[in-house]
Amino acid sequence: MARSRDDAPRKGSNPGSAAATSADDERFRALADHATELVAEFDQSGRYLYASPSYRTLLGRDPEDLIGSTPNELIHPEDLDNSTSRFSEALDGMRESNSIHRLLHADGSWRWFDNSGRAYRTINGELRFVSLGRDITERHYAEETLSRRLAAEQQLLQLSGNLLSLDARQLSRALDESLAVAGQLAGADRAFLVARRASGDEGLDQYEWRPAADPTLDLARLPWLSGQIQTGRLVDCEILSELPSEADTDRSELADRGVKSLLGIPLHAASNQIGMLLFETTASEHGWTIEDITLLSLCADIFASSLDRLQRENALEDSRIQLIQAQKMEAVGRVAGGIAHDFNNLLMVIGGFSASLAEELPPEHAGKADAQEIEHAVAKASKLTEQLLTLSRRQVVSTQRVDLNATIQGLREIVSRLLGEDLTLRLEVDALLGSVQVDPGQFEQAVVNLAMNARNAMTSGGTLVISTRGRRIDAPEAHRIGLAGPGEFAVLTVRDDGCGMDEATQARVFEPFFTTREPGRGTGLGLSIVYSLVRQWNGAITLWSQPGRGATLRIYLPTVEGAPEVAAVMPAVLATRGSETILLAEDEAPVRKLLRRVLSQAGYAVLEARDGLDAVEIAENHSGPIHGLVTDVVMPRMGGVALARRLRGLHPGMPVLFVSGHPLERTAEHTRSVVLGNFLQKPCSPRDLLAKIRDTLDAASPV
Repeated sequence: MARSRDDAPRKGSNPGSAAATSADDERFRALADHATELVAEFDQSGRYLYASPSYRTLLGRDPEDLIGSTPNELIHPEDLDNSTSRFSEALDGMRESNSIHRLLHADGSWRWFDNSGRAYRTINGELRFVSLGRDITERHYAEETLSRRLAAEQQLLQLSGNLLSLDARQLSRALDESLAVAGQLAGADRAFLVARRASGDEGLDQYEWRPAADPTLDLARLPWLSGQIQTGRLVDCEILSELPSEADTDRSELADRGVKSLLGIPLHAASNQIGMLLFETTASEHGWTIEDITLLSLCADIFASSLDRLQRENALEDSRIQLIQAQKMEAVGRVAGGIAHDFNNLLMVIGGFSASLAEELPPEHAGKADAQEIEHAVAKASKLTEQLLTLSRRQVVSTQRVDLNATIQGLREIVSRLLGEDLTLRLEVDALLGSVQVDPGQFEQAVVNLAMNARNAMTSGGTLVISTRGRRIDAPEAHRIGLAGPGEFAVLTVRDDGCGMDEATQARVFEPFFTTREPGRGTGLGLSIVYSLVRQWNGAITLWSQPGRGATLRIYLPTVEGAPEVAAVMPAVLATRGSETILLAEDEAPVRKLLRRVLSQAGYAVLEARDGLDAVEIAENHSGPIHGLVTDVVMPRMGGVALARRLRGLHPGMPVLFVSGHPLERTAEHTRSVVLGNFLQKPCSPRDLLAKIRDTLDAASPV
């Protein structure tokens, strides 16, 4: 502002006061001395000729100390050029000048002033400049705060609009990018969005905005902060020493990550606490005002709404996928049911005749061992048929109340051997878990299938965690998971830390015959069978996985009242032979031939019929008693159920044994109406057939 310090007045002298002799000078001095603004007079070089007493109250400076100096040392360096330029222009043009600049207070702070002034000449022709400075510090900061708030709200409005316009797939990717806006609004160096999963999974989804070289947020190493997230408490920490004593582990971890200040704002959606929006500063410590937190809470609301919408849309997509999966399984079931019938008939013929041949041949005959090998092959093929029927949810299922914990504990040794020495098994059970209604053997097979799947994913070692816990599940969550309704459920969790799965693999993981293993290393039925079994037990199964982060499968089974059942010990059949007359109805000639042979060799008199109508005709023309009916269920012209009802009119109380290659579910509603429990699934061995016939005849009332 100053042009030159030549001929400067002596410090402490006030030429203005010495020369002010006129009434106008006295009037000016009286007004200036009592002004609440800064009043000053400068010579043409920009040196103070007069400074009002208000300099003392507004800037903490003695006016007398300013005389002879220039204000250059008081003006903020960023404002100096503009102020000096305006001063020069005012002197050259003899006009008014206005400027806003900061002046240095004696305490080291900067104060904002709105200055107006004018150049004039004295009666002696000397060039002077008089200025008036109003303190606008509070107004300036209020306007600045308002401006920042309006800009921030504009950013939030734009952020909200952008997130609302995206679909679920785009939204998931955009959340990471949107965190940059939140981080900048917070004045942070890192921002993290942590959200609970809608499925009830105790895991968390995490989104990040941070420099690539900075470490990620590992909540497993921050137990105190994890607790705050779970309880939905605000975290406001300007310096790490403010953290409570119970957060010592977190304090050390945060310091190692270079964190100076930490702010965490809870996320709420529909009155539910769903996560937290976290900010970290690393360059310096940072304090957040109430206004800052209020603004960032609005930002958190936007993220909470977006996450809630994302979870809802994902749940809808999951429901659509579940429907498609159910339709696929139903289609496969229809095909498998038809194949199983014909296949079971063939297996029964092969197995029955090979068993008969093996019994007839002497021990030293070379063909006896061959016949036994055929029986073993039939047994293996029968297991494959069972898998296909289970896949279609049409297998014969015998459920009972089961203690899930005892079953899991009983499988420890088997699963440990299955995993091998390079993998670790950890069991975590809920002691208060209720019973579930499942088939014990099939449930054990389901657990083994899940363990094998996890083993194949952990090629470089790792830990398999199998845990149980009881949960109350409400209607919305039940719908998302795929359960029929709310209630109390036992949750079996199988979690591995293997290679994980991408989205494409997860979309097909429960499909029949889908496998990621090389040809010849698996049928691809393991998980699809587990899926089918769980659905039969009125449960649901969910999967969470990410590449490199392992996989978590959860089976939800409704709990039932009552203590677990103990399987009854069936008495041994002492005699399987008989002399009764049996009416045999079977449309498949090879199967009919086998059954006739087995029954005849066991001493029974056999009346052989090609189908239901043929059997009725034989029964009507037979003069003697008929002690029992052995019939296939599905036959042309007249099926086994209609045949049994027809013959009951001719022979009241006649016992009936249904034998079918079709699964029980298809025939049960018919067979139960005739005789409950007398059903034998093909393929069956001659020994099983004779035992079941003998049991059926002995249990019936005399004809």
